[in-house]
Amino acid sequence: KHMTLLKLRPGTTRTFNHGFNEALNELLKESKASASNKVDFVPRANILENEQEFEIQLELAGFNKKDVNLKIDKDLLTISGSRKSAETKEKSSVHLRQINEGSFERSFYLPDDIVVDKISAKLEDGVLNVRIPKDEKKLLKKSVSID
Repeated sequence: KHMTLLKLRPGTTRTFNHGFNEALNELLKESKASASNKVDFVPRANILENEQEFEIQLELAGFNKKDVNLKIDKDLLTISGSRKSAETKEKSSVHLRQINEGSFERSFYLPDDIVVDKISAKLEDGVLNVRIPKDEKKLLKKSVSID
């Protein structure tokens, strides 16, 4: 139901094929559809991490920032939004529709070592970038001298 920000072992994500991703997308859509919110699609995401921050990238081509919401409730970051379908001309027939429309929701559990007040988000070129800075005080880096 929710995704936790975790490190993946290098190379493990390359083994997932397109069919698996489509099946996962349908599974996530179905599990959310049974909840109180209606979800029409699940946008793809990347989760990155470096020493200073986590970054979530969500694929939201065609969305305006006013149509996207970010909410933090305790340790859960929820990104949701909706987009209306492209208008078709009155006498036009749709032969193929692959552009996602409707509503979506993605949730991610946040780790303890972040600064919630400094989370920022920017929607640019169809990608929502959510930057989640780590709390420098909680980073476990220390040199230990050997006696």
